[in-house]
Amino acid sequence: MPFPACPKCLAPIRIRDRKFVGREIPCPSCAAHIVPLVTGHDEWQVILPEEYARQSAATSNSAKSNLEKQTTGVHASTGPAIVKPLGANTLRAGGRQLKAPSPFVMAWIGSGVITFCIVMVIVQSFSRRDHQARELVTQQPNESSQQQPVQPIENSDPGQTTGEKELVPQPLPASHEKLAGLGQWLSGELASQGAFPAATTGKSENPEEAWGWLNRYVAQTQPTIVPPPFEGSWRGPTHDRFVRRRMNSLLINEQEGLIGGDGYPATQLVGVAGVGIDGPHLPASSEYAGIFAYGRTTRQRDILDGLSQTAMVASVKEDLASWASGGKGGIRSLTAAPVIDGPDGFGIVGQSGQLLLMADGSVKELTNAADPVIMRRMFTMAEGIDLAEAASPDAPLFPARAASRQTMPMADPPGGSESVADSHSSAPTGISPEKDDPAAEKPNGKVEKSSTGEVVAPPAAQAPLPPAMVVQKQDLKINLGLSLQRFRTDEPVARRRLVKSAADLLGAPVITPEGPLPAELVEILDQKITIDLEKVSIENLLHEIFRDSQARWSLQDGQLLIQLSSEVVPGPPPATGGEPREVAVP
Repeated sequence: MPFPACPKCLAPIRIRDRKFVGREIPCPSCAAHIVPLVTGHDEWQVILPEEYARQSAATSNSAKSNLEKQTTGVHASTGPAIVKPLGANTLRAGGRQLKAPSPFVMAWIGSGVITFCIVMVIVQSFSRRDHQARELVTQQPNESSQQQPVQPIENSDPGQTTGEKELVPQPLPASHEKLAGLGQWLSGELASQGAFPAATTGKSENPEEAWGWLNRYVAQTQPTIVPPPFEGSWRGPTHDRFVRRRMNSLLINEQEGLIGGDGYPATQLVGVAGVGIDGPHLPASSEYAGIFAYGRTTRQRDILDGLSQTAMVASVKEDLASWASGGKGGIRSLTAAPVIDGPDGFGIVGQSGQLLLMADGSVKELTNAADPVIMRRMFTMAEGIDLAEAASPDAPLFPARAASRQTMPMADPPGGSESVADSHSSAPTGISPEKDDPAAEKPNGKVEKSSTGEVVAPPAAQAPLPPAMVVQKQDLKINLGLSLQRFRTDEPVARRRLVKSAADLLGAPVITPEGPLPAELVEILDQKITIDLEKVSIENLLHEIFRDSQARWSLQDGQLLIQLSSEVVPGPPPATGGEPREVAVP
């Protein structure tokens, strides 16, 4: 509908409110006085006050004439009849007058009602989300954790006193959320299957080729991904579409450490496999076993230390591997000090500290100043020591192990039965540790006590015990030919650590000749070298480690033997001021 024009300046008068009908108002453009009117057909008209006065006088003669003009809108002699309405928005119903609201008023009322409804819906939505978030924060992981005694404040070191409690910076919410999501899935597996999952699935005997437990987590939490049948090696070309996906849910740092040493998308979260080189193979009854291991699952009743005191997933920052792998990308044990930022690779990519997902679903973030003995206790599930119990200053990080049915006793070395074979110790490598390494500490005397207080005779006095588990031996000659895509050290590393890495890839324990280690061999193993090889076999890697040295390696009874070359005459052992080095038999 066009707007009426001002009689003076012909500017359009944009007016729709009927309260101005018959009233003298100024023109917005020329400020001339005008009077807006509405004709009988609801058409707007603007006239000057003088004309409006004349028309009003002409229409006041007869009420009947005014009514006809209002109805028809046409006058026989004067043209369109302009009538001053009885009132704005006045309707007639019989002999009564009813006032109806303006269409614009109705429009504003309708808009207000719609806006109010939208605001209420948004407020209710945010209120419901806040309520759900509060329930999630206050909800206990399970009933068993509620029955536990009062635990130390989270993110504090259990071994510290109240006055020495260390303040830990606020954790990253994203990292805690990822660990909590993984914990919810593991708790669901425990509830539905009666046990935490095994470290690997499938029939592959080589953990590095077997499908790891994280594959089930990815398959069940990523509904848009079609999982493979989990048969054969995960490295198969038909599995690339699945295993070459980047899984942000398994990355604490989404900017660094994205690709593992095997060239596949990496995981920065691994299952905890206990303490010691043999941790991934220990039975659930061992006091050094962790929740994850090869060939077995873990039930809740196996966790004697309590769910809230046992770690089941840990963050790693070194030796990253594919999340599909059943090897280091799936589980990892604690074998050497320091625990955080140490040779086992535990830590947080891009920052200091350690993240742990406990068996009750809680998340702990520890600093590098955390007591390593307390952390080692978290890696085991049946050691029988409460975390609240402060660690003794003289407590070894890797205490000596008592003889068990899983360890075949060895014959005494030539020096007599006073030497205890390192097979009863959780020393991190097959090579004897340094003198100041806590792993080298072991009880003195000819007998030692087990964790139950029972006296265990020296190995020579024991009758051979059958192993509790039959472990199928691998063909190490075949493993020597396994090809590595790349093996590189970013900085000089001691040969003993490189030997440990090669032995882990080979799947064989490391041994040295019986008796004290010669000073020449100790010097060779402590020497630091750098290696950068591509497409190298494990056999050639071992040759490269001992190249230009007077030491050599060989396979002997399924073990990796490290000794001096035959032309080298060994000198006296190094003076350590204590007992000579023992034979290292992992």
